[in-house]
Amino acid sequence: MIDHYSTLGVVPSADPAVIKAAYRALAAIYHPDKNSSPDASEFIKAINIAYETLSNPEKRRQYDSVYGASTSAKPSEFEDAAHFTDEQIESSWGTATKFHPTIALDFAKLGKISWRLAFSFKLKLIEEKAFLESHAIAEEFKKTYLSRFFGSDPQNQKLAEELLKSREIQAAIRLNEIVSVVGSSVSPQEIQRQVFSEHKTAEVKFRKRQHYAALEGNSYYGLDPYQAELLVKMHGGAVTRSGFFRRKVLLELNGGCMSFGSENEFVLYVKKIYETEYS
Repeated sequence: MIDHYSTLGVVPSADPAVIKAAYRALAAIYHPDKNSSPDASEFIKAINIAYETLSNPEKRRQYDSVYGASTSAKPSEFEDAAHFTDEQIESSWGTATKFHPTIALDFAKLGKISWRLAFSFKLKLIEEKAFLESHAIAEEFKKTYLSRFFGSDPQNQKLAEELLKSREIQAAIRLNEIVSVVGSSVSPQEIQRQVFSEHKTAEVKFRKRQHYAALEGNSYYGLDPYQAELLVKMHGGAVTRSGFFRRKVLLELNGGCMSFGSENEFVLYVKKIYETEYS
């Protein structure tokens, strides 16, 4: 069956306003009068069919009763590169981010999971002007999306999120297959062990992301230098301490050496250099 949601670049949970906005954007991009591509006319037909189905509540219900029953995932579901851009949407988004800069961060985080998820989120905010609710909407979008392919267990969802952000797509596909078959009859720990036994590099990346997430420590102890040291070591670096009460931290990494006057300075530096990769 043709994936109409994929055709419009949205997720299956997209509401009518998002579907309509996506259709308008694609129709403007691929209209034969504006697009000379030999595939434009065929694609506009597919767009029209998708919109005709998904914009009609009854047709969408019937379509979802078949397509929506499937929880299997393909690699294309988790692509992080957008298939198209629309000048009007990007212009509106650019204006919105000037007044609400945090929405760009929410968008970027969703984009690491799936460009369709992020695109649907962007359209939702623009169409409903829901910029003040950005974070809550992003979290709800993410939870709904992950639960579709990886079940309702929070640990399985978290594993899936980390795998996708690490671009370990095949490991995520395997997780989807396992959860689809065994459901909640197997513990998340057992499922995780099985996935990692088949995808060794995925486990390494997952551990790195865990160490980065734990850098903040907790409210009582503050920043966690132990997690920072573990992360550095996983990247081939070395950490030593010297001075009074061993407060001076020496970091050897990527052929260079740096000295820090306190553990906090060390942790903040590690957090900064890996922020783009793991945030």
